[in-house]
Amino acid sequence: MDRCIPNLSPFFIRIGGETHHRPRYTRYPPILGVGLLDKPDPEKENIFRTLVARNAVNYHSPFHDAVVIIPGRERDLRETLRRAMKKTGGV
Repeated sequence: MDRCIPNLSPFFIRIGGETHHRPRYTRYPPILGVGLLDKPDPEKENIFRTLVARNAVNYHSPFHDAVVIIPGRERDLRETLRRAMKKTGGV
């Protein structure tokens, strides 16, 4: 995500009482975070989802979602991709 910072203005604005980068462009892409774990860990999953959501605010993303893939739960990724495509107007 750090490599995306140049897409934002170096100036700041207040969003919901927080300081965030001001947008540089009129449109920004949706964000889909994909995390990998070798075994279930609800705390790590929650931290990852929160991180994706917080970055989506800073990057002015019109839509964001996150999925954590654990062996045996690969179907979660397919479902998340379907949901994201539907919400963002993709195929």
